[in-house]
Amino acid sequence: MPPRTFLADFDRLIQRDAEATERVVRGYFEQSWDSEGDRTNFRERIDETIRHILDAILDLAWTWDEASMEPGVVYRVNVMWYYSRAYLEDNAILREAVLRELRFHPEEEREAQLADDDTTGLLRVDPELTTNSLERGAANPDTPEPLALLVGPMLDSPKTDQAVLEAIRAFNLPGAPTAVATARSDYVEDSDEFAVHVNEHELYTPATRERVATYYRDDHKGKSIVSFTIRGPVSAATDGSPVTLGAVNVYRNYAGIMGGLDRARQFALVTAPFRNLLFRLMLLRGKVDGEQE
Repeated sequence: MPPRTFLADFDRLIQRDAEATERVVRGYFEQSWDSEGDRTNFRERIDETIRHILDAILDLAWTWDEASMEPGVVYRVNVMWYYSRAYLEDNAILREAVLRELRFHPEEEREAQLADDDTTGLLRVDPELTTNSLERGAANPDTPEPLALLVGPMLDSPKTDQAVLEAIRAFNLPGAPTAVATARSDYVEDSDEFAVHVNEHELYTPATRERVATYYRDDHKGKSIVSFTIRGPVSAATDGSPVTLGAVNVYRNYAGIMGGLDRARQFALVTAPFRNLLFRLMLLRGKVDGEQE
């Protein structure tokens, strides 16, 4: 069961953020778009609204975990955008930028890894869409370093057997890549799991496996992580098929966020309406940036 104050907080925050999202959507259709300044200002309006939703998710995660809170705990939430390999092939400038951010892969290996048959795309951290429990609501309160993560094979259908699901997991890093690839939430109880995963499954090259192990050993901000995919239907473009826009990560500097896998899954279910709002706003920002038709 959720903590006693959780439902009241949920009702207040979802009403606030749903109303804010509707105002932004209406504003998009009312906007004149006479200048590049109009586009820039509206983009910031979208980002600000997204950050308020991230604050809400953070506040709810804090309440959800309050009974087991450790002293000095800091919660963080960020958004990663998903770009398919086909999309990157048609957008050379973006492709060059994200190749530089594949920090786990030695520079000479990045082109080959992105072109690998098992790679379907990648996830990229958005430094403008992040918040933490130290300073909520501001842009870049705790700016993450540039980071892009490859996404391996993805499920064609949510209805699949366990063997296929486990094979998909083996080809992807835990956290956001697995969440996007499986269209399910993914849970990392302790960041030491990253080194175990890449070595057990011989994922990537030895040099990359060492970089992954070092990064998650030294990065104490994300000691435990729960990741959710941001996806939904875009009827005009896809005949109603689900479209993946990215992932949202909730993480903290202590192991055991959410109190375990079962409670993390419960949190994923009850906070799905916030991810629906994120989907609408991210789709809108893609249109403003010219990335969605």
